[in-house]
Amino acid sequence: MTTGYSLKKQLELLAFAFGIIVSLSLITIFAFPRYGTMQTGLAIGSWEGIYGHKNILGGIVIPNKNGILFQLKTLSQQENLVSI
Repeated sequence: MTTGYSLKKQLELLAFAFGIIVSLSLITIFAFPRYGTMQTGLAIGSWEGIYGHKNILGGIVIPNKNGILFQLKTLSQQENLVSI
């Protein structure tokens, strides 16, 4: 994958994949709350989306989202500097 796509394209594809994860999680949470929210333990009602636990959803989505957005912003700024 790294030889066929630029770094920017790889990050765009990764961002797209995380968009799918978030979308599927939100659909599961609202359309099927029995499966999209925690039903046992101390965190009853917490969002878990397509994952088995709320901490997995947060642990996967939030750090990756922030990293991808930062990299895309940095690459965009570098391209603007080059084109000036």
